[in-house]
Amino acid sequence: MSTFQFDGEHLEQVEITDAHALKEVSKTIKKKRPVVRANSPGLAYNGTKYRNSFKGPDYNLNDVANAVDREPLFRRSVAKLRTLILKNNFEWVGQNPNAVGYIKQRFKQMAMVSGIPTEQLIKDIVEQLVTYSNAYLVKVRKKEASGGMFRTTFDGKQLDPVAAYYPMCATTIEIDKDEHGKVMKYMQVVPGYPKSKWPKFNPEDVIHFHKDRKVGLSTGTPYVISVLDDIRALRGMEEHVERLVYQHAVPLYQYIVGDEADRADPEELEELQYAIDNMPFNGALVTPERHKIVVVGAEGEALDAEKYLDYFMRRVRGGLHLSSVDWGEGDSSSRGTSLTMSQDTRDTVEEFQDVIKMFVNEFILEELLAEGGFAYDEYNSTNKVTMFIPAIDIDEKIKGENHHLLMYQSDGITHEEFRLAVGREPFAEGQKKDTFLHNVTMPTLAFKGSLTQNGSTQNKDMPSNQHGTQLSSPRISQDEHQLEDQLEDTFGTPILGALGMKHSANILNTHWQTMRSDFVTIMGKPDEKLDSLFIDGVQNKFVDDSIGVLTPILTNAYIQGVQSATVEDTAINHDQAAQMHGDVQTSLLMTRSALQKLARTVTKKINKKNLEDSLDAETVSAIMDTYNHRIDMNVSTALMRDYNFGRARMFQAQGHQELVVPACPSCIKPMRTFPLTDNISPLDIPPGSSHPNCNCLVTIPGGQ
Repeated sequence: MSTFQFDGEHLEQVEITDAHALKEVSKTIKKKRPVVRANSPGLAYNGTKYRNSFKGPDYNLNDVANAVDREPLFRRSVAKLRTLILKNNFEWVGQNPNAVGYIKQRFKQMAMVSGIPTEQLIKDIVEQLVTYSNAYLVKVRKKEASGGMFRTTFDGKQLDPVAAYYPMCATTIEIDKDEHGKVMKYMQVVPGYPKSKWPKFNPEDVIHFHKDRKVGLSTGTPYVISVLDDIRALRGMEEHVERLVYQHAVPLYQYIVGDEADRADPEELEELQYAIDNMPFNGALVTPERHKIVVVGAEGEALDAEKYLDYFMRRVRGGLHLSSVDWGEGDSSSRGTSLTMSQDTRDTVEEFQDVIKMFVNEFILEELLAEGGFAYDEYNSTNKVTMFIPAIDIDEKIKGENHHLLMYQSDGITHEEFRLAVGREPFAEGQKKDTFLHNVTMPTLAFKGSLTQNGSTQNKDMPSNQHGTQLSSPRISQDEHQLEDQLEDTFGTPILGALGMKHSANILNTHWQTMRSDFVTIMGKPDEKLDSLFIDGVQNKFVDDSIGVLTPILTNAYIQGVQSATVEDTAINHDQAAQMHGDVQTSLLMTRSALQKLARTVTKKINKKNLEDSLDAETVSAIMDTYNHRIDMNVSTALMRDYNFGRARMFQAQGHQELVVPACPSCIKPMRTFPLTDNISPLDIPPGSSHPNCNCLVTIPGGQ
């Protein structure tokens, strides 16, 4: 391993042989720090070498402000994004609880000093950023009103501590920058006040949040800019349609008197005109056969504007990140369709969240931590505190948490990293004792240990012959029946109960019912078809959601199996750990395949009934109920397979050469043994080698 070392003049590559050497090199690198700012050598738009040359935003934000007040589509888009960004609130997280507590205390102090609650401050930032793609916070530095200390920036500036943050409207800010783009001053221009009253701010006292800022420009690009012309076109067309409605709302009547052979006299026409003029609003005319009344309207010759209005409406919604479901017009959309249609909105929300977290972490939290003496760098980030915004999609949130849990269980991350990844602070002293491990798992294991000491002796070996070694049937003591009664609902065996059989089966049954509901719901919508695309989507969603739930549970079952076969002084090397990780992935693939097979079996029967035109809600429910029992069977099989697989690998790590599969009382299979090698697969051990729902435990000659 190598790194780079700076000797004061040159940067050279050095080899790192141990942790101590790496630490010394990091100290050397940290001694050399920047002391001045480096400006861009390129030129920037709207930059000048003359000072006090303030320029407004690069885009007309007043048009955006007018649009958000007058245009319901844009207003709806802003409200939707703003709500989703902070749907699950936010948290301050970090490894050092003292640093996290200090940040919370500082924000509480600033809320007291400024009169703006922290939540409202963040909401104001979100409102400005979503609407204008720009948001400005001005800092008030006042040592008497702040809980922080003086600090010195890397370039030597002495700064008073921050006492409060105040948001400013993005439409009122103008920026003075030099020809290279360096910001020299900010100025707030508020109509109605004399120019001498317009406040100016130093760059270090303003935080400029921006999104989609083009290189060389000063401000971000509002996402509505590209849609404004489409909105104007749409509203102009609607105005013409409105005029057309008014024009043809009251019909035009044509009175025809006479024909070519018998023309009307002028006196006859005058009498008819007089009768029409004096006719009541709800009156009627009695005419002879020579008179004919025709209602004149558009008569099908007017332009059909509906398709043009629909086209421009779709353009506007696309630009504003609004699907028909978000707008409330998803009447014919199924659950799976609505999720797909809203994906663009969720992606946009996550993009805004990333921008907010980036600026808050870099320009708010880092400064506050420095004012509190909580220094940190990339070599030691213990004192670092960051903003955490949970995912808005609950399914995505659960999948993310399960992913980080699997990484922790696979030794990929530490417990502190796992807690931070899911938005939780690391455990403080004493909190670990109030977890499931200490409250349930360890007492249960201790209880099992006491039963083993007071129970019957271990199984005795029967004589060996050419058929293998036959183990005698174990004698179950009364104490072991007592243990079975002590455990909660076990779904057949204490092992399955301890591995979470009931919880897992309940969740998968919920996903099964969701799949049933998706099929039943579409049956009542004549506009939608039960085509193969819809069937595949519902089927894949059931499998993906189920695997997302089962991943940490099956991983835990494998780990429990390893622990159940562990004896003292058993060490696992790197290759064996990697092999165990591969076992878990193999088992997950097998479980996914089993669930896919179950889902395909059901959807195949549903599709067959659909092709026969004999499908209705009752038929769907009946088919789903017929195969519902296989959920429990698949969960039980997967849990026992992973538990036994973990036991087998631990036996192999201990140096055992042979694995014993006991006689199964359910399928009446005899006891058998086979070599314990690296090529062992889940199909070699129960339940894979026996039958579904097999609860037999693999062991070694002599029993364990």
